[in-house]
Amino acid sequence: MRIGIDTAPILQHQNRGVGALGSHLLHALLRSEGAHRYLLFTPDSARGLSAELSEPQNFEVIHRPPAGGAFSWAWVRDAMRLRRQVKRQRLDVFHAYFQWNLPLRRFPVPVVGHIYDLMPIAVREIYAGRYSLPVDRKIGLYARYLKFALRRIDRAISISEHTRRDLIRLTGFPEERTHVVHPAPAPGMAAPDDVGVIHALRERLGLREDYLLYVGGYDYRKNLEMLLWAFSRARKEGMNLTLALAGDMSSSYGQLIQTLVEEAGDESGVRTLGHIADGDLPALYAGARLFCIPIYTKDSGSPFWMPWPVARRSSARTQLLSRRRGATRPSCWNRGMKGLGPMPFRGRAKREIRMMICAGSEFGMPPRSLGSGPQTRQSKCMKS
Repeated sequence: MRIGIDTAPILQHQNRGVGALGSHLLHALLRSEGAHRYLLFTPDSARGLSAELSEPQNFEVIHRPPAGGAFSWAWVRDAMRLRRQVKRQRLDVFHAYFQWNLPLRRFPVPVVGHIYDLMPIAVREIYAGRYSLPVDRKIGLYARYLKFALRRIDRAISISEHTRRDLIRLTGFPEERTHVVHPAPAPGMAAPDDVGVIHALRERLGLREDYLLYVGGYDYRKNLEMLLWAFSRARKEGMNLTLALAGDMSSSYGQLIQTLVEEAGDESGVRTLGHIADGDLPALYAGARLFCIPIYTKDSGSPFWMPWPVARRSSARTQLLSRRRGATRPSCWNRGMKGLGPMPFRGRAKREIRMMICAGSEFGMPPRSLGSGPQTRQSKCMKS
């Protein structure tokens, strides 16, 4: 079977989750057994890819046009050229990796599109409302492009059930044609057998024995100021832990978070670690008490933000909590933070999280423009 894969998004986003997870997928496919032949459609500017993957013999590199900037004439032109290349190669199936690189015309072969998330559409009001960013027009173009391009693919791969539901709800994509395939961790992503490795990394980074951890990108939709608010509140309730923020903070949103942390001072208990090498990540994860991601969910149609603990340490290893907790079940805050100090019980959890939004504490960004639902709740909370 001849399988074509568009590697442009993997190479364009090497320092983001999309690129890292795509690279893991690509290397695993090329080292798998079977009679499949993989044709990697790679931009001319990335000729080093064939040298990097020189070990396997089940692939060939096809130099495709570079993917231009989204919605530019070069972007449209390059998409049309790619279609002609695919037609010449007589493929059995083509994998359009990443939703920004879906075909603009029907290909002569079946196409599978890879959908990571639809957050720009799902939280559109956050960009335009909370941060007053001039992106409303671009998000509108993106939504129209996505609905147009999705009609040109035969199947969609979603990386989570949440993405699958968003895909069906926001674009009307047929439910029976989308499937969930969870991304796999990087090779070697396991807790070190030697706990000394964990201690050595902790000392090198200047971390205390117990710490909470965020690892990821710094984009406006990440909602990290809510994590800072919640952590500050928890410390005032008696939790004596450190919050470690790992990842490149050079973006405008990363600089905003960096400023908030610096203004709060060392007594806030927040440490910024910057970029962490891949080889150090297993020890960093294994040494954490809790791994936190602030998640956006819907509460009766209104935006509601809350920290969502997705992983916690058990002995020297990390256990992933696969069950997603919605905003309508805020008691997960109590369960996830169990053992970390005095925290609200189930009946008080939602009110306490709401108070975090109102209080702001030393991470004093005013809780403004979060949508009509939260604003109403904030005003009631402040009056009380």
